[in-house]
Amino acid sequence: MAQVDAPPKSIVERHCGRIWAAPAPGEGTVVTCLLPWTGAARADSTDRTHALD
Repeated sequence: MAQVDAPPKSIVERHCGRIWAAPAPGEGTVVTCLLPWTGAARADSTDRTHALD
């Protein structure tokens, strides 16, 4: 896996997250981003379009 070294990296790390890239042979590159969930957004928002579940 390769470290991502670009503006998105600084944004993700500023929010205590991690981001990395891995090759997907024949398809390109998969970029994975993990951000901590605080639960605050769910309590304050009725918009669920950002949810992955």
